[in-house]
Amino acid sequence: MVSGGAVYLFLHLPVGAVSLSTADRKLTGAVSNDSFGSSLFAPGDVDGDGVADVLAGANGANTLGGSVYLFLGTPASGSASGAD
Repeated sequence: MVSGGAVYLFLHLPVGAVSLSTADRKLTGAVSNDSFGSSLFAPGDVDGDGVADVLAGANGANTLGGSVYLFLGTPASGSASGAD
């Protein structure tokens, strides 16, 4: 299991108390202690498929300043696919 951070996506606005176990998708970084999710950005529809996409930063992913992961939304499920 990779430790160091996670991003939880909720595709609909939760009502009442929010539990991470009810997230529609959990995204994690590629390496341990990478601080995945330390920054997030919703750039809109990056690939032109009509579905919003998400950028997640991991400032501890490498010694050269970190990494940014792009997760493309998918029209069929509305969930994030693998990072590009």
